Amino acid sequence: MSDAPQMFLFTHAAADPGLKALATFCASGLLFLMLSGLLALCITHRHRLTRARVTRLLLTALLALAAARILNGLVLSERPYLLHGYDPLMQVSANNGFPSDHALAAMMTVLGALMIAPRWTGAFLVGTLLVMCGRLAVGAHHSLDVLGSVGTVLIAAVVASVPPLPESWRGPRVRTAKRAAA
Repeated sequence: MSDAPQMFLFTHAAADPGLKALATFCASGLLFLMLSGLLALCITHRHRLTRARVTRLLLTALLALAAARILNGLVLSERPYLLHGYDPLMQVSANNGFPSDHALAAMMTVLGALMIAPRWTGAFLVGTLLVMCGRLAVGAHHSLDVLGSVGTVLIAAVVASVPPLPESWRGPRVRTAKRAAA
C-alpha cells in the first residue's frame, strides 16, 4: 500500500530533530491539551450544558467507540512502520491500526466544542488535523486510518442525533440565582 502523505510526513520528521519533536508532540501530547481545553470549556460554559447536549455527546462517543472496535476487527491495516520495515519515531503499538484511537478522540473534542462553545470549534479542528498529521508522521497510521476515525465520529454523531429526547432536557441544566428570582 502506497500512502504518499504518510511517507512524506514520516520522511521529513525522521530527517529533522525539530520536526520529529513536533510530530511526536502532535501525535500524542496535543491530544491531552485538547481534552484539557474541552474540560475548561465545559467549566466556563457550563450554562450551555443541557441534558440533551451531554446525552448526545456521550451517545456519540459510545457509538464511535463501539464502531471503532467493530471496524478494528473487520478492516486490516498493518501499521506503516511494520509494513515498510522502519522504526517509528515514538513508541507505537503493533496492533491493527484502523481506525486511529487518537484521531477519534481528537475529533470528539471538535464535536464537544461545537456543542458547548461553537466559536472554539475551529481551534479544536486545527488541533485534530495536527494530531492526524502527527500520527502519520511518527509512522503509527496510514492516511485512511485517521480519516476513518473522522468518518466514524461524524456518522456516530448523525446516528446519535436521531433518537428523540424529552423537551425538558433542552433547557438549562442548573437554574441560576437570576433565573430563580425572575
